[in-house]
Formats: sequence, structure tokens, C-alpha cells
Amino acid sequence: MKRKPAPKKIFALMLFFTCLLSGCAAVQGSGEIPVLSDNFTQVDADMTQAAMEIAPTDEWRSGTEAYTKPTGNSITIPERQFLTQTNLIYANYEDYLGKTIQYEGIFASREDTSTDEPYYFVIRYGPGCCGNDGEVGFEVIWDDAAKAYPNENDWVAVSGVLEEFELEGYQYLRLRLISLDVLDKRGMETVLR
Repeated sequence: MKRKPAPKKIFALMLFFTCLLSGCAAVQGSGEIPVLSDNFTQVDADMTQAAMEIAPTDEWRSGTEAYTKPTGNSITIPERQFLTQTNLIYANYEDYLGKTIQYEGIFASREDTSTDEPYYFVIRYGPGCCGNDGEVGFEVIWDDAAKAYPNENDWVAVSGVLEEFELEGYQYLRLRLISLDVLDKRGMETVLR
């Protein structure tokens, strides 16, 4: 029987990914895509431990007045509540596993420096450590490895099924893609709620 990860562990991993993806980004090139600075290439074990200690408890989550369990099998993340809705999904991930998540955002990729393996994300910018340099969204993956990904910084509409996966003993969330379409019209790249 598979053991479900504790909410504290998922929250810590969410915090880790947020820190990893946002860091104190150093803007290079045209200034459109933040690039991680060199001092965020390794996981800081103390930071991970601290995040696990301050993770929200079930009492904290149940006390959130705006949260109600999702109904139906498809969730659309609206532009004006992007940050709030995405955080609710991460904080209550068990209620969203297996559901289709749809939203728009910026296509971004990162490379694991130890394996040279690429990871793909659809994100928007939000509050971070140095202003609005944080990134919020989900990792995305195709079932078919031959499927092409769009160009870096393309504005895309994404639809995928939320799933949990394990990597090196840690649980993470990602969207298994149903569709990923490049759009001509861009939405709000920076979201504050």
C-alpha cells in the first residue's frame, strides 16, 4: 500500500520548488526570463528542514474560510485569482489529484545541472524574495516523449491532469499534459493574488 505524504512534506516541497524557481533571480539577456543565479544550484538542507517545521497543519487549512473542496473533474485557474487558486491546489493537493487543471501562462524550462535533464513549467511571476521575482505554476510533461514543447517565454494555454510523483524520495506535483497551445495574446505575466 502506498503511503500518502504528510501535508507538511508537500508544503515543504512546494516551498522548495518556489525557492528553486524564484531564488533571487538575476535577469540576463533581454530581461524577459529570469535566470537562476549560481548560488541556488544546491538544496539547502537547513532551509528544507525549516520549511517542514513551519508547514501548515490540517487545523490551519480547515480554518481557511475561502476553501471548499472542488467539484467536477475540471478546474480552470482564473487570471485574476491565479496565485490564490494555485496555492489552494498545492495546499489541498489530495482534493485535486486526477482532476484536469487548465490555465494560461509563460512556458519555461530548467535543466537539472547534475543530470542535464530538462524540466518544463507553465508559470506566471508573483511575489518573491526580491519583489515580483517569484514563479508560480506547475511542472508539465507529455506522455509521448516525441511531443514538442514550445519556445521559452511563449504564452500558452495548458490543460493537464494533476498527478503526484516521487523523485529521490520526495513527492512532487505536475500536470500530465492533455494539450499545450501557443497563444498570440498574452495575459497578465505578473500576478499578485
